[in-house]
Amino acid sequence: MKKRFKAVSLIAILILTAGIFRFFYLCIYKHEEYSAAAQRQRVEGTELEPVRGVIYDRNMIPLTDREDKLIAYKMPDSSIYNIHVTQRYDQNSLAKAVTGYVRSDGQGETGIEGFYNEYLRSDKTREIVIVKDAMNNPIKGFGYTIRESQGEDPLSVKLTLDYGIQKICEEVFEKNNITGAFVFQDAKTGDILAMGSFPDYEHGHIAEYLNSDKGELTNRATMSYSLGSVFKTVVAAAAIEEELDLEYSYYCPGYVDVDGMEFKCHTYSSGGHGIIGMKNAFAKSCNTFFIDLGLELGMERIVNMAKLFGFGEKTGLYEQGINESEGNLPDLNGIINNRAIANLSIGQGEMLATPLQVTNAITAVANGGVILKPNIVEGIIDGKGQIIKQIKYEESKRIIKESTAEILKEYMKEVTLSGTAAESISAAGLSGIYRKTGSAETGKYTEDGQIVHSWFSGFYDVGDSRYTLTVFIENGVTLSQSAVKIFAEIASLTSTK
Repeated sequence: MKKRFKAVSLIAILILTAGIFRFFYLCIYKHEEYSAAAQRQRVEGTELEPVRGVIYDRNMIPLTDREDKLIAYKMPDSSIYNIHVTQRYDQNSLAKAVTGYVRSDGQGETGIEGFYNEYLRSDKTREIVIVKDAMNNPIKGFGYTIRESQGEDPLSVKLTLDYGIQKICEEVFEKNNITGAFVFQDAKTGDILAMGSFPDYEHGHIAEYLNSDKGELTNRATMSYSLGSVFKTVVAAAAIEEELDLEYSYYCPGYVDVDGMEFKCHTYSSGGHGIIGMKNAFAKSCNTFFIDLGLELGMERIVNMAKLFGFGEKTGLYEQGINESEGNLPDLNGIINNRAIANLSIGQGEMLATPLQVTNAITAVANGGVILKPNIVEGIIDGKGQIIKQIKYEESKRIIKESTAEILKEYMKEVTLSGTAAESISAAGLSGIYRKTGSAETGKYTEDGQIVHSWFSGFYDVGDSRYTLTVFIENGVTLSQSAVKIFAEIASLTSTK
């Protein structure tokens, strides 16, 4: 009997010990796993857009994640929950040509979104969860919650754009139904304060624009176009630097014959400008004067000066995530003749430039002859707004003498006093404006005639700040939609900002 009792007791102890071990295994070792499993059985989730870093302007005003949107969540009992979640982009989003857009999976595709995707993206996910009972019914009083997964928070990107200036420029373009681009630069630092391309697109409908012939997904601010008379600034700079006679007079009959080809001035129908000097020729954009000046300078001098002003090469914004064209200059090793020089002297022929390049070139005049490398990204920032990776760089180079820049400023100011922009600038009540207009023939035609692009670029002071603005309008030569008019409107609004 004693042996049987010991055997039974031993079996009981073993069973009890195994039970204790099983209890501790389930309740302690496997607690988190089973707890999570039980939780999954009691909640139902709907995944939201991935967690993503914010894109800010220079004053830490968000360009993304500005608005809430309602998600209607239908419960099994047919009740509806309206849930507020942050929306990445909405119909009022600005600077689309700069920020770019994200794919349907939440990853960056173009612009800042695409270039800095590895910083902006996160492994974190978000979902709406509803707590339910064993019968799959929502538990009263628990409602819903938004749950984030484990993982590191994404980083954000701080741009040099100014939200207020960007908004003004975009509203002017939209109101006037412009097809074109603008670039607004801080002339003292080189920072791009606003950049836009129109028409633009709506986020969430990207597929609809892929085969569009209106170019909604392109950034016209960094595309190259025929430049026209804005290039006369470069030709004038070359003449001043080469110490040519700036006081000589030229007779403009409204046209000039160059090796059997007739080049017309815009005053052709009225008989030309007559006798005109360099300052007035610049202000009134006299083609025949500048063709004569260009022939005296020669192709090499003009092209080399254009290179100093940054034409024919990218500005460097591509290094910060903005795709850009390098434009085009005539090849000095190619075929050069007087006709080619005449075309280049008035910004026609092979000469192509981007609104960004033009802006940075005019900024060099505003700076007294120093060209700056532009910036559009300040840096990568953490959740506290501290820059952890500096992107913005400071680089400058003197390209012309300060005295040359001062003469160019006088010429540019005359454009707004007695030249091609005088009427629009005066009507806007502006002063202290230094500008150059341009109309660029493209050689392309529609039923209404040749397509001629409209340019206007210049700088002005607001308090201690100096701004450079370029307005480019595709086929914009009508009075109601000229680049001069749009420039004046933006300058007026930003002068009181």
